[in-house]
Amino acid sequence: MAKKVMQYRYYGDGARKNQPASISKRGLVSGALFAVNTPITQLGIQTLPGTTFYVNNSLEPIIVGNTGVYELELSAGAVITALRFSSDSIEAIESLDNPLAYLIVDTVYEEEE
Repeated sequence: MAKKVMQYRYYGDGARKNQPASISKRGLVSGALFAVNTPITQLGIQTLPGTTFYVNNSLEPIIVGNTGVYELELSAGAVITALRFSSDSIEAIESLDNPLAYLIVDTVYEEEE
């Protein structure tokens, strides 16, 4: 298995700075966007404080704290197989006319060679 790095950047549907260009609210909320590049072994998120997301189909959300940064490095074979964001959090990012209203997700994932 080879380790790969991927960065996702979201400023709102259709925003010029989005990466990949096809990133959308729908893909972030459903988790379909991340399904291609799993399992995730390291996760970094930079966004608005209070943004909520779910890991591995958990019913309880993780909430990004006051710094706006969340980092998770997994060990001992633990991986993230599903990642999705709450609809309310993505709508908050879209609705603010603020250069700090964005979502950046950095992942390290494993890919078969």
